[in-house]
Amino acid sequence: MPKDIVVDTKSNFYPIVPTDREKKVLGEWLRVIREENEAHARKTWRWFYELMSSPSLTRVSRSKFSWGSEKMVFDPLMDYIIKAVLLVAMRFNWRPEEMLALWQIEGLCCTTGIYPPGCAAHGNLEPEGWSKPLSIKDWIGREPRNREEAKSYARSIILYERWGLDILVKTVQHEKDTVIAKVSGIKHDEKFKEGFAHEIAPIIPQSPLKYLKSDDGPIWVGNTRGYYEFRTHSEYQTTMLAMQFARFKYLESIIQRDYGEMEVRGVRLELKPPFPAFVRTFYNCGRRENRKILIRAIKDLVDRHLERRKSALKPEKYTGDDLNDLFRVLPIPDRLLPSLRQYRGPGRCYLGGLRFELLRLTYKDLFANTL
Repeated sequence: MPKDIVVDTKSNFYPIVPTDREKKVLGEWLRVIREENEAHARKTWRWFYELMSSPSLTRVSRSKFSWGSEKMVFDPLMDYIIKAVLLVAMRFNWRPEEMLALWQIEGLCCTTGIYPPGCAAHGNLEPEGWSKPLSIKDWIGREPRNREEAKSYARSIILYERWGLDILVKTVQHEKDTVIAKVSGIKHDEKFKEGFAHEIAPIIPQSPLKYLKSDDGPIWVGNTRGYYEFRTHSEYQTTMLAMQFARFKYLESIIQRDYGEMEVRGVRLELKPPFPAFVRTFYNCGRRENRKILIRAIKDLVDRHLERRKSALKPEKYTGDDLNDLFRVLPIPDRLLPSLRQYRGPGRCYLGGLRFELLRLTYKDLFANTL
């Protein structure tokens, strides 16, 4: 981060927009990425994809492991996307490759309109992200009673569909999936406040709820055709991105607090801090028992590694970096096989961690010599 850029995260800083000084820095970093880094990052993707999508590692076919392609990894990275990631990373001293990897998995395809088959329903998206007015009723299944309720519904749609921030959205279980609840806008606001206080405020104390609902905010709501519609302005990206990664950092702190020090065969395991891909496994695996299974799976990796060592001498400890190496190269532990296709099961969440790691390694080279 440039030394003359000082950030006070305890003040009201919404919207998150660049200063004149930051605009110059972001422009130079973007030039480095486009002219010097992107070609190398594409080579990194190809190399690690062949390694990490191997069925001998993932225990599933390549088609089951992969959600996209090189096109999906790079085509959505328009200039404004790159700048949003770098700005938020700069403001909070976060790693841009981790932020972009998480955003990519959680809905970047649907934000930009460049999407794989899984996002085919959003075919009306435009290149700058959902800038065409969309019917709120089509998403919620209920017409808002007034403009305030329409703003609450629009916010929930955006958080749920584009950012994976289900913890801020009032949802209900529907068959094998969850859907946005057809309840009052007040209940959606209450759920936002509850989820923010629990998992985001420990990292970013200031809630953006007032900003997101204001007339000058980034979410436009109108009723010009007899029903409520919404669209977004591009500046909303940074606020949502900050909340998304704040939740990631919160989960990182929870893992460090609860599982920072463990032991396998008399050897210490240290997750202080936990490696990023493991944090990702917790992101969509909220049930406590499933998270415990993921912890046991990490211990399984160490146990297997100790069995395969030729030397009789045990290592003194396994650090987070050591565990990350094992996570990346050893097959998925047997205990996870029954849940590889289970919605939000520990096996499927572990696969999500592997996908995240593949993207993180790729984007690390993309952002080289910037932050």
